[in-house]
Formats: sequence, C-alpha cells, structure tokens
Amino acid sequence: MGCGVMGAIVLWSFPVILSQTNPASVQPQNPFDAKPLRQTNANEIQTVFHFNGLLGAHPRAGLIQASDRNFYGTTYNGGQYDRGTLFRLSPEGQLSTLIHFSGPNGAHPLAELIQASDGNFYGTTTQGGQNDQGTLFRLTPTGEFTTLVQFGGRRGLYPSGALVEGANRILYGTTQKGGNFNRCVGGCGTIFQVSLNGALLTLLEFNRLNGETPLSGVTADPDGILWGTTTRGGESRMGVIFSLNPKGGFKNIVSFEVFNGAYPVGPLVRLQDKTSSAFYGVTQTGGENGQGTLFNLFPSGQLNSLVHFNGNNGANPDAGLMKGRDGLLYGTTINGGSSRAGVVYQYSAQGTLRVLRLFQRKNGVMPRGVLVEGQDGLLYGTTAAGGQYGMGTIFRLKSPFTKLTRAWPPSTKF
Repeated sequence: MGCGVMGAIVLWSFPVILSQTNPASVQPQNPFDAKPLRQTNANEIQTVFHFNGLLGAHPRAGLIQASDRNFYGTTYNGGQYDRGTLFRLSPEGQLSTLIHFSGPNGAHPLAELIQASDGNFYGTTTQGGQNDQGTLFRLTPTGEFTTLVQFGGRRGLYPSGALVEGANRILYGTTQKGGNFNRCVGGCGTIFQVSLNGALLTLLEFNRLNGETPLSGVTADPDGILWGTTTRGGESRMGVIFSLNPKGGFKNIVSFEVFNGAYPVGPLVRLQDKTSSAFYGVTQTGGENGQGTLFNLFPSGQLNSLVHFNGNNGANPDAGLMKGRDGLLYGTTINGGSSRAGVVYQYSAQGTLRVLRLFQRKNGVMPRGVLVEGQDGLLYGTTAAGGQYGMGTIFRLKSPFTKLTRAWPPSTKF
C-alpha cells in the first residue's frame, strides 16, 4: 500500500494487516523482564517491542528520550485508523499509544519528535490535515494534542524531516514538496520556521538547481546558520548540501555526482575538535560500490567521502548519524551485512568503521530512524519491518567497543 503522496519520493511502503495473528488479542508486553542485556554475541540485537498493527506498524522515525525519562516515537501505519500512531515507551518496557492519527489530525508521520524548551512535544505528519498535505502538531506532557500548522501550496507539502529548535525558541524544518511549482511537479520543497504557537514563515523555496526534495531536517552551527541536504536537485539532480542564514543568505555548498555519493538522507551531525569542525552525513547510493557513502563536509566546502559501503560493512543507509556521548558516530543501513538485512555501525572521526550488530528479520529489518542513546547508556532504535508480526520493532543494544557515558539530560537546542 503506497502512501499516496503525489509527486513525493516514496522509496518503500508497507502494507498493514491489522488482523494478522489476531493482533487485537496481543497484549502490550514488557520485554525487558528485568533481565540484563547480554553481551556475549556481537551479532545480537535485543528486541524491545514487536509492533502488531493495532498498537502501530512500520515506524519510520527513531525515538527520543524525554525529560520524564520515557521514550516517545511514532509509527507510519497502524493504529485505529491505519494512519499511524504516537506512542510512549517506559524505561521498564511498557508501550502506551497516546495518539491514533485519523486524517483530520494528521496521517503517516515520518520524522522524529522533538521536546522543545517549553516541555511540549512537537512533530509533523506527511499527510492528513485540512489539505491532506501534512501537519505540524504539539502534544503536551498531559496529553493535550493541537494541530498548529496545516501545510499546503506555497506553505510547503509533506514535511518528513525532524524539527530543530533555535536559541530564539523558533522551530525550523523542511517540506518535501510545495513552494516553487514552476520548476518541479508538486513543488521543489521548502525550509520554514515556526513559532511555538504555530506562526509559520517560509524561509526558502527550492528551485531544483539549488536543491529539490529535502527529506531531512536541518542542523545549526553555533552562529545559528542552518545546514542540510536535499535528496534530489543540484547539478546532477542527485542532491545537494546547503547552508541558510535565517536572517537571509543561502549557499549551495556541494552537489552530489555519484562518485562522491548520491541521494543524501538524514540530518547532518556536527563534530568539533580543538582546531576544526565538520558536518557528517550519509548518502543512500553512489560511491565506489553504488551502495552509499559516509562523508564529512568542512565549512570551507571541502567534501570527503570517508566510507564507501560495500555490502559487508552495510549498504544503503536510510537514516542519519547520531553522535554518542562518547564522541563517536552511530548509524544503520537497511541492506548489507552477512544476513543482507542491514547493520548497526560505529564510526570514529579517526576513520574506523565497525559493524556492531546485524539485523536478521526476526529482530527487525529496514532501520529507517536515527538512533538515540538512552540515559542507561544503551542505543535504541526502530525498524520499519520484520519482527514477530513483520510490522517493525523497537530494539536496543550496547556497543561492545566502548562504554557510553551517562550524562543527563542531553541538550535539545543548538
């Protein structure tokens, strides 16, 4: 079942069968069972939850851990109306569905949530709302849900990237389509800002030459400059890296051209050392083996392809990187590894990539959300398919190569 977004890039879609194995009879589970995570098998991923349709299906975004120490996330399908859910997962492993998306209140969320400085949760849906072209919503810790923005037309269509909060209490994000309809069918996409009460301002309309179809959100440097990628557009129409000053000033930094990667996905991650800083990211395809790359970009515009995925070390990353509190980068691929079902990997800025875990269908396949490091020092993530019901999982693991620190809470602002 496709998602039905005209003009939007849909790389994979999943059917949902709410009656499979009679999910209505499946009770919310506590998969932790007070058992410690075993570290004897380097290929082991511990499944925290198997989605079953009724409680959500096919999560395509990662989790966040909020100030109340619970994890929050969304599913793309499933729930009461088969249009996705918003859920909470307790540290003890109990999953509670908080919102069933129905269409009028949004449908099919793709991006991670954010907990803003006011303590509320903000997120987007790619469809639904008044125009069926996406929404931006707020959820309070007490459960009050409010639709703040109805996307459509020049305001942008189909937001799919995570929001980020600026120091000025403004949220920034992107839409896949909308904006400039002259160069692209359905529009080339936009960058926008929105206040915490829902006042939206479009900062940029892409025009294909400077980029097209931003599937991911933006990242900010210490000066408040926004950095990001588009999955299409640019000189070779294989994506670009850009920067934007919200006060004015857009730069197209790099166009991808197959040999250096193609179709970048996920937000950029900034690493800083004593002498320099660089942004790190991934591409879905391209590179020496056509299976994607891991790259860095210096503010000067120098792009370096650091890893060419080759199948053995993973293939086709479909989620951005996460910076651990140990200073290392963590990510996933949806293909590759000995099981050909994807991997979890670790990358150091010194140039070493290590495969940490392999997906094997029973523990999930197609990890499409950014990993998150929990307060307990474990890595948590989601898969869009696989698991007991074939509808995706929540998983956790700990790196066998490094001990993660436990500073808390992490910053939610740049």
